[in-house]
Amino acid sequence: MVGIKENFKVGNVVVVGSGISGFTTASVLLDKYPQIKKLIIVGREIINDPAYTSLQHEFTSWAGGANHMSFAADDDYKQQERDLITYKKFMYLGKSFKNSGIRIMKNKLIMFKTSNTPWYIKDHACEGICTISDAELEYRGLDPNIYKGFEYLTCTITPYIYLGFLRNKLEKTEKVAIKKCPKTLFSFADVQDFVGFKPDLIVNCTGLGARSILSTYSCEKAEVEENIIPYKGQICVINKDLPFQLTVEDLPSDEYVCDYVKKIEGAYQFSHVFPRSDGYAIVGGISCPGVYDNTKDKDVSTKLIENITKFVPELVENGPIEIIFDYVALRPGRKGGVRLEYKKYDDYNVIHNYGIGGAGFQASVGLALEVSELVNINIMNNKSKL
Repeated sequence: MVGIKENFKVGNVVVVGSGISGFTTASVLLDKYPQIKKLIIVGREIINDPAYTSLQHEFTSWAGGANHMSFAADDDYKQQERDLITYKKFMYLGKSFKNSGIRIMKNKLIMFKTSNTPWYIKDHACEGICTISDAELEYRGLDPNIYKGFEYLTCTITPYIYLGFLRNKLEKTEKVAIKKCPKTLFSFADVQDFVGFKPDLIVNCTGLGARSILSTYSCEKAEVEENIIPYKGQICVINKDLPFQLTVEDLPSDEYVCDYVKKIEGAYQFSHVFPRSDGYAIVGGISCPGVYDNTKDKDVSTKLIENITKFVPELVENGPIEIIFDYVALRPGRKGGVRLEYKKYDDYNVIHNYGIGGAGFQASVGLALEVSELVNINIMNNKSKL
């Protein structure tokens, strides 16, 4: 990692976006650069705000599953590094801070034998790795001639608790202000108008909101129109708890896939249950690329519960599953993967950190550290005020 230069000058930073990327980036920048005078976080919605009551929100982080299970490909070493850095941080926080919303437990990961074994299993990057027995696969209604499974130690993150944990940490610093912005920002000049001063650095953590804030700039036309895309998800919160997570990546047949997913090109369905630190569990899920509709589909929730009941009969040993509520959110995806880049717009220094899709929590710390490196390489070398 690039070191911090001695000639670093104090400045004012604005992070646009109040989800997991925004809060984590702000926290890391303050840790790396204690000379920062002022850091403002701007968001359409702020976690734990008194007005924060609806289950329909314009940011995604509140709706995360969320567990740590890397999606990185075998040859995507940069994403592996981001995920591993964050895994180690989450494991530390889960062991050290009971109020963090991070609950450490095993994940039972099951897939076809023909599917690629994840890099973190092959590289022994996680704690407590072992193989799931044929007997357990059969217990879960899965043919051991077709399926393989692994256990490893990971964590579930309860988003509203963890985001609140980060917010409390940030607000203990007098340098930080978190401001709710009721209007859409269409340029970085709009950011300046809202905060009332010209920032030395703007960090763009707006997720799908990048389509708005970049819309003014002709150089971003293709980015806005082609690259920034949602991945619709739908999950259920249920009245059950377990001592483990379970993920079935490959469903046995089309009978397990809901009609809604079958109709959407490129969509897929999986089955998982993530017990949270609040005593409830999350059941999912689906991923539908390019779908902006945030309407719930009742049949999707029904199929998700039906599937997980087959794979985890422990859930119904003491009575049927009750759905406390179900909801839809749009994962902030991007063709080509996450955008981590420094760019100058007119006279504004901007670092982008958006487009991570469904890996927002599990890559959050690694991504934020890369933002801090971009500050060091691009801003400081340019002799900015920051």
